Amino acid sequence: MADPALGRPTPATDADRMRAVLTWMLAVLNNQVGQASVAGLDARVALTLTGPGRGTW
Repeated sequence: MADPALGRPTPATDADRMRAVLTWMLAVLNNQVGQASVAGLDARVALTLTGPGRGTW
């Protein structure tokens, strides 16, 4: 399947790619939440995923 933005084939996903993407996404989310609090969220949240790139953040 081709990526619609680039018109190139989408590379296969593996654990290293998924881990890098998730680490980056959660770092951005942490930065955004640090700038503006979220109503009702008054404690840390852990996210645990299974499958390629699995881990707990």
